[in-house]
Amino acid sequence: MNMLRGGHLALGITVGVLGTILVFFLLEMFSSILPSGNEYWAALIGALSGGAFSMLALTLEHQHNRAEIERLERLKNLTHAYSLFEHLGEIVSNVGFLRNHINICLEDATNRGVPFPIFAVLPIAGTFERTRVPHEAKSFLISQGQSELYNLIGNLDLQASGEFDAFERSQLDRARVLELAKLLRNKAGDWAIEVSPENEEEVSGRAFFLSEQIERQSKQLEALLKQSLKALHGAVSVIRSSGNSEFGFAIKDEYIQEFGKNIEEW
Repeated sequence: MNMLRGGHLALGITVGVLGTILVFFLLEMFSSILPSGNEYWAALIGALSGGAFSMLALTLEHQHNRAEIERLERLKNLTHAYSLFEHLGEIVSNVGFLRNHINICLEDATNRGVPFPIFAVLPIAGTFERTRVPHEAKSFLISQGQSELYNLIGNLDLQASGEFDAFERSQLDRARVLELAKLLRNKAGDWAIEVSPENEEEVSGRAFFLSEQIERQSKQLEALLKQSLKALHGAVSVIRSSGNSEFGFAIKDEYIQEFGKNIEEW
């Protein structure tokens, strides 16, 4: 069935048979004026014409098969490129969300006079999706000579997962510290920490360490978000070069949109 796709082989065989019959018919018509040995000429010309038409059929079929292979190869490449874009988009979304959450909480800590910023960084409901960029998508980049984008992505997914793990651990540590202290908020919205004298040193030490840790994580998330956005834009270029030249996307998250508006300058 595959060999007859497009009708090339069937058409070539049909034309070859009809051509051979036509040659024999013409030889029969002009047999009176042809030299002796008509059977020899008929066999020779019939064989040559049949072979020529068969060769034409095989050539057409070969061209068709090659075009089909190229089409399937382009489709496979696009599938890998779309997969890369999808997974990088998930990383960008999750990293951007976490960094925005931490920054809002840290800003609130500054505005409200929270003694230790970690106390203002509130938990997030649920867990983050640990997205892994498929090995097939990375291998595809190598096969396409996209070494720069391959290196840019690197272990981006593992870095993102590590940041999510670090945030969740910091929230567990924060909860343990709050077991020794009481977090209060007055009518004006300002925060205060109430600690018994025997726990004051431990609470202060642990809260100070966690506050430094969460502020450092905010900077790490900023660098990771930049790297992820650059990789995402690189994936768009790969999709366009792989066959979908009209592909485009728009980031709807206002924070990520604002964050990445000067991406060309990074």
